[in-house]
Amino acid sequence: MIYRAAGSTEADATPMSLSAITDRTGFRFPPVTVGHEGAPRCVGVEVEFGSITPRAAASALQGAFGGRSCSVDDHDVRISGSEIGDFTVKLDTRYAHPADPNDGWMGRLRALSAKYVGKAARHVVPSEFVTAPLPMHDLPKLERAVDVLRKAGASGTFERSLFAFAVHLNPEVPKRDVETVVAIMKAFVGLDDWLRESFQPKRLRRTLGFAAPYPEAYRRRLMDPAYWPDADALIDAYIDANPTRNRDLDMLPLFLNLDEERVRRRLPKEKIGSRPAFHYRLPGARLGDPDWCIAAIWNGWVAVETLAADRERLDLICRSYRAFSGSPAAWGRRSAALAFGGSDSH
Repeated sequence: MIYRAAGSTEADATPMSLSAITDRTGFRFPPVTVGHEGAPRCVGVEVEFGSITPRAAASALQGAFGGRSCSVDDHDVRISGSEIGDFTVKLDTRYAHPADPNDGWMGRLRALSAKYVGKAARHVVPSEFVTAPLPMHDLPKLERAVDVLRKAGASGTFERSLFAFAVHLNPEVPKRDVETVVAIMKAFVGLDDWLRESFQPKRLRRTLGFAAPYPEAYRRRLMDPAYWPDADALIDAYIDANPTRNRDLDMLPLFLNLDEERVRRRLPKEKIGSRPAFHYRLPGARLGDPDWCIAAIWNGWVAVETLAADRERLDLICRSYRAFSGSPAAWGRRSAALAFGGSDSH
């Protein structure tokens, strides 16, 4: 095993069933729920939406979860001490947020400009609900938050023709050792096509651009069962192939947290925030769809970590990936069969 929860047994390595992973009524948990410092692991969640202002959304959420409100600017509201911890609701463009509105007449001018830029931009730019890192056992509360936003009038992808919204998960790393990180990256690549097929409607995949997968050459290198680099080699190889934040599993925030000097030297101008967490981007935050929920998306990530913790099964999927020559959709079905109890019969 690459990593195990304290007190776990070999029975914990049994793969989750497909029905458990795709369950839309409950949140599953990964093999490791305690972080490297001994505290419960946390996850940050970002949900994009449209149709209502950040202030209206923040007011609805504050009414449901309590907390203290602070308006940073006309399009950025922060709530602290709520039932779901601290969170922010803001327009997702830096042009709507002045750098320092108190910096003399220039600051006031920038604030006035940002106010009107935001009013115009909110018709084409999403707002986002962003939580601070939240203990995993509190994740079910976010389903209620989605329902609150929905009832307040927030819209999702396909409800407004100009909008393509996303949801982001930022799960804290279970351990900071490079072997754990590589195992989760391998598991993600192995299941990426299945995740896309399972959790994104076909019309969404056809019509919306979204964060790109890793280049195929890098995917094949990563999926070599013998590829277990040290931290320096892992970061350098990743940046060589992925010198951008535009990846569905964006590793740059975590790598910056692990080795800031190395990442900044390679990407001095890239806008990266340091986080001790993976950054998983999915398209299609469909708040208006009653069948859409955070649980199914989160359970998909749990499948990745469950596979990463089972070295024998992970190696099997790595070998199968490199030998497979069919379509991404066909590999998605194949990887699910292998990950959720299938055997390598081909």
